[in-house]
Amino acid sequence: MGLHQGADAERGALGYDLTLIAELNLNDIKGVEQPALDAWSTAAALAAVTDSIELMVAVRPNFHHPALFAKAAANIDRISGGRLALNVVSSWWADEAKQYGLQFDQHDDRYARTAEWLTVVDGLWTEERFNFAGQFYTTEQAICSPKPAKRPTVYAGGESEKAKAMIAAQCDAYVMHGDPADAIAPKIADMAARRKPPAAHRCNTAWPPTRSSATARRRRSASWSASPASPNCLRAMPISTSGCRARSSNAN
Repeated sequence: MGLHQGADAERGALGYDLTLIAELNLNDIKGVEQPALDAWSTAAALAAVTDSIELMVAVRPNFHHPALFAKAAANIDRISGGRLALNVVSSWWADEAKQYGLQFDQHDDRYARTAEWLTVVDGLWTEERFNFAGQFYTTEQAICSPKPAKRPTVYAGGESEKAKAMIAAQCDAYVMHGDPADAIAPKIADMAARRKPPAAHRCNTAWPPTRSSATARRRRSASWSASPASPNCLRAMPISTSGCRARSSNAN
């Protein structure tokens, strides 16, 4: 999504209220030789030229040190006025990581890394100084100032037991493929059950699913859910899985 497209997307004619910016150093749709925009510099630019659209930006923990990422993301959130959200992706493209000389963990280790990564990011966002000593990351009296304008919503997806346990414990929203409601409902019920007792800052909303390069939601459409709305439950977001997506106020 270009800057002009991003600015146009939130205007009344199109009515988008969320865009998902994929983090890919290689183009997985048109081919690796084709251009691929950097997600986070694009997000900073969009933050400056938009006013209301939620900027959900994909982030892969093995590509970013969490303490430095927390600082950069907090700055982008402040530029946007509190509209930043994260789509945390525990990596999936081994060849891309190899090309860039980055660590690519095996499946269970990916989620162990992501769990530590989220702990550090959240610690930097919520504490004045943050200490952490883990298997993958260490901080010592680390400071993140200024903090985000508001704590960014953390989205994540995954079907494995490790993924769902990590998401239920540390994330705000569960991202799924745009399948029919009857296929998604039991997944939402499963994730809601995993959240007991739920974290205090979580919420529960399930948006109607769509399948396209632009994943969309109407602002006026009725949300559906497998469990009663509550400020203490996981939010579930059905979403497509390719390209740069936006959710629209004019989609069914």
